[in-house]
This record gives sequence, structure tokens and C-alpha cells, in this order.
Amino acid sequence: MKRKGFPDCQLSFLEGDRGAVALYRTRQAGLRTFRGIGVDDTLERIRQAYPEGRVASMPLGKGMLVVYPIHALAFRLQPDNRIFEWGLLLSW
Repeated sequence: MKRKGFPDCQLSFLEGDRGAVALYRTRQAGLRTFRGIGVDDTLERIRQAYPEGRVASMPLGKGMLVVYPIHALAFRLQPDNRIFEWGLLLSW
């Protein structure tokens, strides 16, 4: 679902036996996290901005997905470790 004012944002839902997840993601260069991270930033920059908390990562296509559950953030990285898209991750 796209919302007016955020043309490159998408809202996705996944449901399963153990709960549900919502991911509101963007590729829009102008949008940033509270700590200033956005599209085209590097994995190193993410680690500097979010040094605390547990991190989960997994290969995804030719890049990887990095998730910070404590901050409810997910970053999709390209093979050069730059952010391709990022989003807010909620689970219940």
C-alpha cells in the first residue's frame, strides 16, 4: 500500500502460526531513521549509529538483510554493503 507524500514506501504484512510481521519500507533517499541512516549509507555507518542491541543478518539475493529488533529497523543491503532500502519492522 502506497501513501500520499511517501511515493517510494510500501507496507507489507506476513502472517504465520507464531504471529505476524509488518514491514513499512522505503527506497526514498530523503527519508532517514531517527539517527540519520538512509538509502545509500553503508553497513559501517549503520553500526556506528546503532552500536547497541542484538543484530540479526541473513543473505538475501546478492546482498543481505540486517535487522535490529530492539530498534524495530530492517536494512536491505546491496553487495557493496550500501543500503538499498530500509524500513520499520513490527511484530506481534
